[in-house]
Amino acid sequence: MKFRIIHPESDADFIEEYNSIEDAFETYKNMDIRIEEYKMDIAIEEKIRLVKELLLSVERDGMKELVEWADREGFFEAPASSIYHGNYKHGLLLHSINVYNAYVKLCKEYGIKVSRDSKIIVAFGHDFCKIKLYIESNNKYKPYNVDYNVYNQGHGKLSVERIEKFIKLTDFEKTAIKCHMGTYTKDIEQKELFGGFNDFAVKLLYFADEISTNVLEIENDKNKNN
Repeated sequence: MKFRIIHPESDADFIEEYNSIEDAFETYKNMDIRIEEYKMDIAIEEKIRLVKELLLSVERDGMKELVEWADREGFFEAPASSIYHGNYKHGLLLHSINVYNAYVKLCKEYGIKVSRDSKIIVAFGHDFCKIKLYIESNNKYKPYNVDYNVYNQGHGKLSVERIEKFIKLTDFEKTAIKCHMGTYTKDIEQKELFGGFNDFAVKLLYFADEISTNVLEIENDKNKNN
């Protein structure tokens, strides 16, 4: 567990890990300090506000209209899937945040140059195809059903089409979004495009999506259900 160690006089604080709050107090038993559990999570309303702010910071004509459309159509409330990762309200938003953070980290770690605006656009726009894709059900084991009228319009390709109704995407952004499923797609054209593409910045979005889906969100969902 993580705890915030606070020095009352200076109001300085730092974060440390202990098995319990008792262990933390034992370490600092002879010092005048305050200890409280460190909670990283913030309210979903605040996350929505921060993501909107981040999206609106992109310097691209039509961005304001794109964010308004996404908000109006339910992007911020939508699930990320019907039965897998993030199959709950706001799941798509939380997944997109994870993808953005993972993509930024991977680009930095491997020295891959992608503009700030492009990172935001591809990370938050890659799954715009999932807006209105899922319909609530009364089945507690499968809380959402797939609307196949939306599903049959494509995945990455549909995301690109929806985004380009409002802003102009670069060739890199279009390719990254179209290929973010890697080889996990029925679209032969996109599968071949991903396999033959040498721009590692494109493939890193796929890896960021995989890390988010199969590592970060599996762990988060496990904790959520415990």
